[in-house]
Amino acid sequence: MKISVVINTLNEEENIAGCIGSVRGFADEVVVADMHSSDRTAAIAAGLGAEVRAIPRSAFVDPSRNLALSFAAGDWILVLDADERATPEALARLRETAEKDLADVVEAPFEVWMFGRRVRYSGWQDVRKKIFFKKGFLYYTATEVHAQPEWKGRLLKLPAEGGRIVHYNYRSIRQFVSKLNDYTDGEAAKLLREGRGNTPLKGVYWGFRHFLHRYISRSGYRDGYLGLMLSAAMGFYWFVAFCKAWEAGRREEAQ
Repeated sequence: MKISVVINTLNEEENIAGCIGSVRGFADEVVVADMHSSDRTAAIAAGLGAEVRAIPRSAFVDPSRNLALSFAAGDWILVLDADERATPEALARLRETAEKDLADVVEAPFEVWMFGRRVRYSGWQDVRKKIFFKKGFLYYTATEVHAQPEWKGRLLKLPAEGGRIVHYNYRSIRQFVSKLNDYTDGEAAKLLREGRGNTPLKGVYWGFRHFLHRYISRSGYRDGYLGLMLSAAMGFYWFVAFCKAWEAGRREEAQ
């Protein structure tokens, strides 16, 4: 049984060493699918023994997921982002699943950090992702931002207790704002295709709705100022996405 770890990267020199280091001793190979980073990401990864493959650059990672998976030679594949870390406890559970053939696809629980603090509420308290699977049992049919994978076979949902994948998401508000443009471009394109982004008023409605959802319904207030910032930031994210969809729709009508 061979295990591959696949990591998509774009300018992740601050994160890639920690990500690769977290799977040392677990992975038989680490494949880094790099979108022509302009920093030292590729060099650092290669220096740590990873197989680095250059792939076309895109604004967000989702369109490149399947291409990255195609480079993996393992019987099992673990997909990580560069800002994610696999804990020893989580890896032990994944290895046991593979060795005992308990499933074809594994959904793992995540621990999320934002702006230097762990997010315990605000909608990120129960994040789960399908990230470990037999080769050929999980694939991406959509290339939209935050696309969910398709899968087949037996699914195992690991319990939250006993080991999570740690996601060091946005390190700062500056980074959140920096990435907001690319992500909301993708969201706007999806809204436009679905016919949902036809007025900025919808952006106001959905932005406020997302704020209330995270701050009230998902107990963001229990995260203190962090929860307030995250809830407001995600409300603004959706407001911008809807406004971009409306703007793009007007351009299409004018042509």
